[in-house]
Amino acid sequence: MKTIATIIVPIAMALLIGACGNEQNNNNTPAPQPKDSIVSITKDNTPEAAPETPVTLNWKEIRNEHTDKLVTVEGYLRLPSFMYIGGNKLEIDLFERPNQKGGYRLICNIPTGSIDNTSSALGKQYTAADFKINTYNGETIRGEGAYVRITGRLDAYSKSHGTLREITKIEKGERKAISYQGMDVPEFSADKALAQDGKLVYVVGKLDPGIYLSTYNNAYSFTVNGPEMEKGESLVAFVNIGRGGSQVEDVKENYANKDIVIRDGTGEPFSVNDKVKVYGTFVKTNGKNGGILFVEFIVVQ
Repeated sequence: MKTIATIIVPIAMALLIGACGNEQNNNNTPAPQPKDSIVSITKDNTPEAAPETPVTLNWKEIRNEHTDKLVTVEGYLRLPSFMYIGGNKLEIDLFERPNQKGGYRLICNIPTGSIDNTSSALGKQYTAADFKINTYNGETIRGEGAYVRITGRLDAYSKSHGTLREITKIEKGERKAISYQGMDVPEFSADKALAQDGKLVYVVGKLDPGIYLSTYNNAYSFTVNGPEMEKGESLVAFVNIGRGGSQVEDVKENYANKDIVIRDGTGEPFSVNDKVKVYGTFVKTNGKNGGILFVEFIVVQ
């Protein structure tokens, strides 16, 4: 909407001029005006609305919101397993916790480009290394796993996810330590698989790579040997590929188990033969009691 600026001459100023000898302004030059006498109004003479201030929400508060509200939220960016590419935007997942790939998320509609507050465009064939974010202050950072503060309009509430559109600001955030062992996390149980779907749980056992490692969404899959499962069912743990805590390094094509470098939550390597306590988000699959555990934190027992 176009705006015009109207200059208001206060009555007090006119009286002041008159009190100073009624001096004439012979050249019709307007007298200097106070700075706050300039008022911005719209074309229909109504005051222009003040800019909307975003509300900072934590993840618990986000789950209870379903209004068209401008918000700021912090979280970890993750490439989804399937992504819409088109319309000069990417639909990127934002999660509450590091390494998280399951459970509640925000789908962020991030514009693509090379200017501030955009993401690098991705083609039909891409890797996690191709995903980069241009922050509000001109810094370009790796997008996969980045901890950021995003401001946008919250929309499309559901129990599984929300949507953040009209994104106006992306900032690099400071990671916060999460104490998985200090949280009240239940142990995974096959007979509670339906109730624990999408929830943070833990299991105790060994991460078995099997005959070969398969990859999915920038993670390697391991079978968890430990929890009791129904015959023919198994719990598959996906460990993110990387060199950080609770991640596994990328392996060469021809490898042995001794070549697998997997780290616990503190970043220390351990053997696949070690017994571990694994925290992650459980996602039930079509099997009766089987499912997937998206690994977030590993503790060697």
